[in-house]
Amino acid sequence: MFDYSTSLLYTYDVGSDSWSGKPTTAPEAIEESIDYSLLDPCPKGVMDELKNQQTQISQMC
Repeated sequence: MFDYSTSLLYTYDVGSDSWSGKPTTAPEAIEESIDYSLLDPCPKGVMDELKNQQTQISQMC
């Protein structure tokens, strides 16, 4: 869970039954919430290209 007011990404640890927060940006929090193993090849390629920002979006698929 990302807290926009503090810019902390909170994660829950079942073993210790506690939440911990780490400083991050909103885009980093969104990226961490994506399960790349569930993406089809094209969206996965788009995400890889966006991370690298090397090509135009229209040239990705």
